Amino acid sequence: MLSIDAEHTVYACVVEFIDKAKVGALLGSWMLNYFGPGVHAAPINIELQDFLCDIMKHCLPRVTISSGYRTPRHNTEISGADQSGHTMGMACDLSGPPDDLEWIMEKCLKEKVPGLMIHDTFIHVDFLPRSFIRDLRKNAAGEAGGIMGKPAAGEARPPLNEGGGGGKSPGKRRRKNGAR
Repeated sequence: MLSIDAEHTVYACVVEFIDKAKVGALLGSWMLNYFGPGVHAAPINIELQDFLCDIMKHCLPRVTISSGYRTPRHNTEISGADQSGHTMGMACDLSGPPDDLEWIMEKCLKEKVPGLMIHDTFIHVDFLPRSFIRDLRKNAAGEAGGIMGKPAAGEARPPLNEGGGGGKSPGKRRRKNGAR
């Protein structure tokens, strides 16, 4: 990381291109889900790849990549976020049973993964150098929680995938100067 001043920071992220035809033999067939429709080679951040390999050692076959690399065109077609980490090989979404998603969420917090969004049925993991932890699961009133640790309407949430909600409440976490 090169820091110019307190407001302007430049990051270098190591990304490699992986070939869909070779990825099954190298990393395992689970990685084939990383490729979006019509994609035969895609960028992937090295930290994301290592993180996914570690997760899959513990959670296969229960956890799957529900969305990995997206072309900018596909991202637009599905109304993905502008400057999505998916289009840069820096993010993916993981789906699976509630217990496994809770384990992944705790691992993300423990390892200070830069971006984490928790939805009702999946977790978005993002290695772009911008810190955020958002709990977007719905509470009993159907409201999203926003920042973890601050449930909407002050309600406790049930565990992941069971009607919305949130388990432990680690609060908002930020990294300083991109340090891990």
